[in-house]
Amino acid sequence: MKKIILKSNLILGFQYLFGAIIPIVLMPFVLKEIGIKDFGIYSIFISWATMGSIFILYVFQLTGPIALEKIKARNLKLDLTKEIFLAKLIIFIIWLIFLPFLLLITPYELDQLQNILLILILIPLSSLLNSSWFLQYHQKFLTLCKLSFIGALVPSIIILIIKLNGYKNDLAIISTFYIYPFIVGLGSFINSAQILSMKNIFLFLKINKKNIYGAIHKLKNNFSLFFSQMIALGYGVSGPIFIGYLTGPEEAGKFSILEKIFTPIISASLLTHTAAFPKLIELWTNDKKKYLHILLFVSKIYLLIILIIVSIYFFMQNKINIFVFGNLENKYLFEAFLLWIFVAFSGPLLTSYLTISSQNIKVMQMNIFVLLLVLTISSMLTIKYGALGWILGLTIAHVPILVLFAFTMLKLNLKIKS
Repeated sequence: MKKIILKSNLILGFQYLFGAIIPIVLMPFVLKEIGIKDFGIYSIFISWATMGSIFILYVFQLTGPIALEKIKARNLKLDLTKEIFLAKLIIFIIWLIFLPFLLLITPYELDQLQNILLILILIPLSSLLNSSWFLQYHQKFLTLCKLSFIGALVPSIIILIIKLNGYKNDLAIISTFYIYPFIVGLGSFINSAQILSMKNIFLFLKINKKNIYGAIHKLKNNFSLFFSQMIALGYGVSGPIFIGYLTGPEEAGKFSILEKIFTPIISASLLTHTAAFPKLIELWTNDKKKYLHILLFVSKIYLLIILIIVSIYFFMQNKINIFVFGNLENKYLFEAFLLWIFVAFSGPLLTSYLTISSQNIKVMQMNIFVLLLVLTISSMLTIKYGALGWILGLTIAHVPILVLFAFTMLKLNLKIKS
């Protein structure tokens, strides 16, 4: 089983590599072109758009594979996927209604309203279309890898054209923020629809009343898990928003440039779990001992990857800081992020375990606990230390989750042995 997971892991590794190319290689260029203040303002709206995206996903990336595992007939799988899409569409419409209010309450001058609207609409639209959970369940990792390659290639070509022509075009530069998720979202939607409807995508688009009622039913059934995820948004992706309001867009920009670099690193480090997740669902029902063994294997792989990243930074820290920021003034911020990713894995793995074991209420309780800690600690530290304070507060707030994850795995191990 480990060989299968590692094979899927390798393919997913290429997928996340392409996804990481954009922030690691392109974001420093974007920062130099538009400046730290404008980058910070755009980042604040990207955070809002990301919150909208997670709002639209509505935890279906977790519950979708679990529901598919219980269904064997193709027509029922088609209905399930339609209902999940319709549920996400309802949330997307709510998001569009919310946008004018969001623009009204912003304290910043919206000189580039067109760019901001594209960010606020296209990133959430990508989540509406995104069906990666379905492709991952069916082990279509190579398809996702190809989509990621195309998604990374297009913005890279745009930046290359801008550099070769030597002109500044904000619309083209900002498009690099949303082209990748849009291509992956649209491509995964088309591929999933073709698989389910046997190459006839119009069969997937055929909706009936049963599908609409099913979509509403799924929104109600998954609300507790969704609510806990919305609580997690209060600290998970809202950093630039809080930092921007508390200390200004420049500090938000500093935080965002590193967040966009480290987020795909965390995702890539957890890709073993992504590859193993469909199998973990099955093992929880059939073989809990093997389930625990695979989950601990995933944790070890994550920590090994983080150790390699820390080692690389230790030997190349000056060059890395100069490449990203053009100076060495933000070294401590970089090091704080490295500390953060060391503890960050425990949250997703613990959430995965609690979801598979049908303990959604505990997920909500955990997220409320972390949110209260973050709002208390990070807010105070941010006012004094800016972006550095926010990331230190996040790290401190997640230490109890790391301890809880270790305790939960130990308790599960003892239960299995007895």
